[in-house]
Amino acid sequence: MGMVSCMWRTNDAEHAPVPAVSNPFMDKCAECPKKKRHVLHNERLTLVTNKEVDTFTCKACYRASNGFMYKHADAFFDVFCGSVSEPFFHPSHPHHPLYYIPTEKEEICNGCNGGWRTCVLRCIEGDCGFLLCFKCATLPQVVKHIVYNHPLSLCYGEEDATGKYWCDICEKETDPNEWFYTCKDHLASLHKECVLGESARLMPSSVAELWGRSFEVVLNNSVTCPFCSQCKSRCKYPIYLKLIGTSGTYFCSRACSYFFSLVLLNKALFLEKKISTYCCPSENLLKHVS
Repeated sequence: MGMVSCMWRTNDAEHAPVPAVSNPFMDKCAECPKKKRHVLHNERLTLVTNKEVDTFTCKACYRASNGFMYKHADAFFDVFCGSVSEPFFHPSHPHHPLYYIPTEKEEICNGCNGGWRTCVLRCIEGDCGFLLCFKCATLPQVVKHIVYNHPLSLCYGEEDATGKYWCDICEKETDPNEWFYTCKDHLASLHKECVLGESARLMPSSVAELWGRSFEVVLNNSVTCPFCSQCKSRCKYPIYLKLIGTSGTYFCSRACSYFFSLVLLNKALFLEKKISTYCCPSENLLKHVS
């Protein structure tokens, strides 16, 4: 198993379908300072080991995590985003450092083309305009995937791309202008989401409390991938969720687990209302009359 704190497995890499090596912030989680300040929070943050493996949402990248965290009051940062400091250097923009400059207007991240109002790091050189959201800024540069013999490297888009690019994992088209992962021979162009998945910062074999329910975090390294109980497709991401207390209720992503839980909640509320109407018909009739 890899280190508990950072979630990226640091050994057994040839069999790991989850990111295994080369995060730009941490070579050793043990070197994280116990106290630090962060550009997104005014007060000093404290490194918390999270022994209870509580699930939290990172204030910077909005991803769910249950490993080590930097915390102050109700502000939580995973160790990746919590380790970002200024000036911030990223290989996608090697000539100039990036800084956090608050803004009220929505701006487009150069990594994912998503619109962000806060939590962005920007270049302040002239009219450069380059900026990254924390989600893209903390992506691992090199990962291992169970399907590929060679490590996958993060590619920062190809502006002069010709022809169509396809992701071998989901078998859908890849936008070459957005960041994607590619292998040594550059024949693969894989979506970041397909390589990493939505739950990459949840620790395998842990229990994640989501939407008022308990889910086992399962490493997707078996020969046959289970079907998602919500979208009915194979669980293609490196990590999937299993609803605890069931024999075969799986979810390929947190989004699917959310919608499934929402359906169960609505069914429960409908049943409760139906029982209430059946048990107290006169009382409910008076309510409608009044």
